[in-house]
Amino acid sequence: MYELNDKESIIYNNGERFIPGITHGILELIRHRSTYVFFKNIILSDIEGKKIEGQIKVADLGCGVGHGCVVLSDIPNVQVFGVDKSSEALEYARAKYNRSNIEYRADDLRHFIQEMLEYDYIVSRHAFEHIIDGLSLSIKTKWRQRLMIEVPYGEGDENEFHVLKGITERDFTDYSGIELFFQDINGVTYNNNLKPDKPNGLIYIMSNSHIGAISSIDCITYPIKHWEPEEIEFRQCLNDYLGINRKMMDYENSISNKINRKLAAYPKLEYLIKRVLK
Repeated sequence: MYELNDKESIIYNNGERFIPGITHGILELIRHRSTYVFFKNIILSDIEGKKIEGQIKVADLGCGVGHGCVVLSDIPNVQVFGVDKSSEALEYARAKYNRSNIEYRADDLRHFIQEMLEYDYIVSRHAFEHIIDGLSLSIKTKWRQRLMIEVPYGEGDENEFHVLKGITERDFTDYSGIELFFQDINGVTYNNNLKPDKPNGLIYIMSNSHIGAISSIDCITYPIKHWEPEEIEFRQCLNDYLGINRKMMDYENSISNKINRKLAAYPKLEYLIKRVLK
């Protein structure tokens, strides 16, 4: 397997932070990217419906190494602000995930939210579970259009870094105007009417009255298929993660039985793996 260098080890933080192509593997990339593509498509729908015009400011709270910021940076007329407390992660972000319309800032989320300016959209993926009052803190963020946040669903004590445990829809009964969505282990996104049997992530969204609820967006049909990588990105991610010479790869020995079982949900990926490893 790939051996992390000193900086990557600090960023990785014993498995708590994701570095595409380096840690966790392609299936984790699919889940992460699927969330950001969901956020991106909602904003694009708002633009196409002329619900928002002019420059758009998006803050990604707990952005890690910035791979999600790059997804959002493709939105027309957008300025993306990535915030994370890890200066090492942001140094990596500036080197690997830099765009002219992305700005990174090192700050603790509690401090940032207390002094933050107003943004059009606030997004976040698996960050607020690290803060004891993370759910209520996230609601205090300043946004003009929508707040869109994902946290782990129903997680127990298996993750020592998460201080909020067992988050489910019951935790949002006291918040008005929240729409709930769910992501399964394969990165497929469901609305509240089509909740999967075993959700992996819970996405909660609040929308300003003038822009309307997500449920009013006719062009979004649920469940939403997971994001699929292009072949060139898939090759790079797989090769980096395995950390071995591609010519020396052997399909049967390099891919574990566990990964093979998971790949049943990803027929396109199984096809790509066979092409890469042949």
